[in-house]
Amino acid sequence: MSEDELAPFYPDDYGPHASEGPLAGALGRLLVRREIRVGAAGALGGHPGGRLLDVGCGGGELAALLARSGGWRSAGIDPSAAACERARGLGVEARAGTLQTVELEPGGFDAVLFNHSLEHIADPVEALDRARGLLRPGGALAISLPNFGCAARRRFGRAWFHLDLPRHRVHFNDAALRTALERAGLRPERTWTSTSPSGLAGSIQYRRLGGLAVAEGPARHAVGQVAALGLIPVARAEQALGGGRDYLHALARAP
Repeated sequence: MSEDELAPFYPDDYGPHASEGPLAGALGRLLVRREIRVGAAGALGGHPGGRLLDVGCGGGELAALLARSGGWRSAGIDPSAAACERARGLGVEARAGTLQTVELEPGGFDAVLFNHSLEHIADPVEALDRARGLLRPGGALAISLPNFGCAARRRFGRAWFHLDLPRHRVHFNDAALRTALERAGLRPERTWTSTSPSGLAGSIQYRRLGGLAVAEGPARHAVGQVAALGLIPVARAEQALGGGRDYLHALARAP
């Protein structure tokens, strides 16, 4: 699909872009803290005064938390101008656009984060190569995305929630992600997996109902996520027995 054809699939109330309302806001903060605990963002650690670029920053909650808890000077880019406006309200230096359209300083960042954004990019190796050029020597690159190699993807097939077609344009298992990093001139340090808060609940709905029972929109998205959080222990046990959790994370370094 062309970029123009994809645009309607990213409305202003698209879940990662929206944070209005008390329930949506509280849930967003809870999920962001969880990302710090188990995801690639947490692997960046603290870096007082270091510059961080969050690619696909959405409403800026994660970049803002990294600034508060890790001392990062957080910047972000996102195709949604409305999401960038909300991110700036949280103190994130957010600019509307993509790695291809926003002018950024080569070697000007200590870390680059792709938190569930790399799978939305048509040419992820090119995006990783651009990100490498933005890193100082030895800078860190962190990635979180769906794990195409997990048992749930095999079990649910086309009903697997994290396929998220047509928004997710490329999928990775562990070997593919390492290969993409290496082709972009980056050095993979480690990869690991975690259990997503929404994968099992979403996949069951896709299998049984052909879609989500709760539609898009900040409040409804929040209600669905709250319900999904209750299934995390079940999903974790199911994935441990079945062979593979449904989120994949990586930490790599620039040469």
